Amino acid sequence: MLRNRKRELSFMEINYYILADTSKANVEDTVLISILIKSLPKKQRDIIIMKYIYELSDMDIAKILGISRQAVNRLKNRALNNLRKFFLEEGGHSIG
Repeated sequence: MLRNRKRELSFMEINYYILADTSKANVEDTVLISILIKSLPKKQRDIIIMKYIYELSDMDIAKILGISRQAVNRLKNRALNNLRKFFLEEGGHSIG
């Protein structure tokens, strides 16, 4: 099952039907998040999608990508920092 997920990720695109579902988030927020995620390098983007959209554990992500759990954690943190930096550069406001 984990091997099949790796193949799915290489063909993953944004599901635009999510944009129509306003019960989960404001449409503008959803579009902004999509743009921010697309700004990441591929491996960081894949990890963020697997972690926060598919809700996989770091260990499952590590198995799928063939890297260590520590590498997943490091890439995840780097991706979150990149997202924060890009968001602030584009005029967003710091939350914390």
